[in-house]
Amino acid sequence: MYKFLLAGLLLVGCQEQPRYQPRDTPVYKPKVVPSYLKQPEIQGTDCSYENAVVVSLNENGTGSFITCKDYTITRNGPVTSGRPQNHRTPRGNFKIGWQAKEWDSKTYPSTDGTRNMDYASFFNNGIALHAGSVRALSHGCVHMRRNDARYVYENFGNGDAVIVE
Repeated sequence: MYKFLLAGLLLVGCQEQPRYQPRDTPVYKPKVVPSYLKQPEIQGTDCSYENAVVVSLNENGTGSFITCKDYTITRNGPVTSGRPQNHRTPRGNFKIGWQAKEWDSKTYPSTDGTRNMDYASFFNNGIALHAGSVRALSHGCVHMRRNDARYVYENFGNGDAVIVE
């Protein structure tokens, strides 16, 4: 009889135990949106320009933009610009000279062979407003979120003002 009890205890002790306990809460952390990506909605507010893209930059290369049509702000959002140490984005009043829906930089081509300057609106020789990461600084261009760059590309054209302050 003792043999059966001992065998029963051994079997109970030999059952495989789970290696981990499932958690009730998710293990991922929600992404924290950097403060420069949080933009107040100011569309519909008066603007002092008839047709222009106005870019306001900080000393660290981050900033924001607004687009003005008929003296009204039609869009706003975050941007990043050239590295302040060696690729500072030029300040001043410019005009869009030409545009390209799909473009890869000749001077700074992408490492994986894909286009890196889609929806580009060139305003100062090789400097452009274009789709790019608003979390990374550029070689002088102004990076905009893809939808913002597409909006500028589709609603502004040659001769329209680009003001970089």
